[in-house]
Amino acid sequence: MFVFERYFIFALSFVLLILAQGIVGLAEYCKGIYKNGFILFSFLVIIYVQFPTLNKMLTQDRQNYREAMKYVVSEIQEGMGDLVFSIGYAGEHFHYYASGMTILTPETFDELSGLIQGKEHIWCVITAWLPDIRPPYEDEALYAERFGQIEIYNYVKKHFMLKKAFASKYPVKIYYLQR
Repeated sequence: MFVFERYFIFALSFVLLILAQGIVGLAEYCKGIYKNGFILFSFLVIIYVQFPTLNKMLTQDRQNYREAMKYVVSEIQEGMGDLVFSIGYAGEHFHYYASGMTILTPETFDELSGLIQGKEHIWCVITAWLPDIRPPYEDEALYAERFGQIEIYNYVKKHFMLKKAFASKYPVKIYYLQR
């Protein structure tokens, strides 16, 4: 379900050889200068068709975990006992960028209820929530989160305020609740 374009880089040389062989094979039907013109034209068409995808792939961030965690750390009030948690399969990656801050990953709504008991400031960081990023042609079962976390997600969407969103291939959303 998390298919990155770079996973298929091993096949690039093979695909390019086949593509080049096809272009040269088709160019054999042309005579003289038209042969070289056909090859050049085919090459330019391929570049033109692929340019938007290449540009997006090279310039768009895949995720902004570091920036999201910097934002949360800057917003947390010292000594207030803020609670920060993340949900989803990708949510566990925030621990690396937390710089010593504890980020919890509750599995069920009951577990979250116990954690937020008595907390005044609660933060939720979500990225790559599978049902949100599911392409319309993919099976819903492949893009399903753990059942307990779906309840947490619904609670967060209903009661928390979206504080900040980082646009990227897999957007990072930061939700906040003050009690």
